[in-house]
Amino acid sequence: MGHARCYLSLDILRRIMEDYFNYDVVYQINITDIDDKIILRARQNKLIDDYLNDCAIGIEKVVEDVEKATTRFEEKLEKKEKELEEPLPEDANSRSRQEREDAINQLKLKKENFRNMLLNITAVKAHLEKKNVSEDKCALVTAAREPLAAMLDVEKGHTVTEHAVFDAHTRKYEREYMEDMDALGIR
Repeated sequence: MGHARCYLSLDILRRIMEDYFNYDVVYQINITDIDDKIILRARQNKLIDDYLNDCAIGIEKVVEDVEKATTRFEEKLEKKEKELEEPLPEDANSRSRQEREDAINQLKLKKENFRNMLLNITAVKAHLEKKNVSEDKCALVTAAREPLAAMLDVEKGHTVTEHAVFDAHTRKYEREYMEDMDALGIR
């Protein structure tokens, strides 16, 4: 249940106070989990959207950018793998050993996802000969979204400064959260 446990527990307490003890309860929650990962994702989504909507970027440029982005992404995975292959100090505690094992497992998953992504990219490239280039452009960008977004962020991330971009991203997930709470029956 993850984070929902907290909200469910507080909802139960609120219901007891209202329904059993007849108190008028105003239940207010504050969502403050805006961190660097959320800001990064919002910025990258904006850059990908701008990239897709830029009519001046032809399919040849997209193919070139995808090649460059996937190469960088693969190099980053290889670098991380070499770091994780370094032995831990002899006196490393069990927490450090567990964190290393978790990081290795995460890297394995990322590498598997990357291999699947490359297969998708190859499949999209095989269809580039068809007539609908705009669909191919979108399909290729979608297939290579993670490495392409990372590359665009390095190159152009500093240009995304509009607060509305970050606000819209957080509002989207806030709406989804509220829909989940409604689905769970939390008042």
